[in-house]
Amino acid sequence: MLESIICFTLPIVLGLVIDARLMDYEIKKSLRKAERYIDEGIDEGNLEKIQIALKVFQGLKKSSKEELLLGILDREGLCYEELGELELAGRSYKEGFKKSKSEEDKSWFRRKWICVDSTRLRKRNKFSLAVRILKGVLENDLSYPRFHWLLAEIYSDQGEYNLVLEELDKFIDLERNLRNKATAFLKKGLSGKKRVI
Repeated sequence: MLESIICFTLPIVLGLVIDARLMDYEIKKSLRKAERYIDEGIDEGNLEKIQIALKVFQGLKKSSKEELLLGILDREGLCYEELGELELAGRSYKEGFKKSKSEEDKSWFRRKWICVDSTRLRKRNKFSLAVRILKGVLENDLSYPRFHWLLAEIYSDQGEYNLVLEELDKFIDLERNLRNKATAFLKKGLSGKKRVI
């Protein structure tokens, strides 16, 4: 009797294990594909590729495991940012923040959420509120370069070129990505010329 139960259930259990591994493999394969699309879309300025990546992330969000969900929410938010859908990006980051268990993950999503909200305020010409939020965050979190970049952008919008240069210096000191540093040096040079004129 026991042998017949084992003979009957073992293939089912093995089938479920194989199906689960196959599903994990397919999810990871889809994630890699979507990652490639978003990277290429950003590099090429191709919004169509970013939209494809976004659809993949949205589909995976519904069916994936908890450990993959945070990465999916992060990349979904990035897609929305690149597409100019800042409110939706903020929602993705907010959801990631709420689902995060570690302080490191919470901090990551909190930073991205604050950047998106500050950018939304900037686009609505609510400069003083965006500056207050970013300055308040910088009192406790000095190590995130993007906060300084956003302050430089806001000060540039307001014609405060001395403040732009200060924030770009802070950005350059913190930023590790060479392409971003080069962009900051270029912006710094242009802001310096505007200050002189």
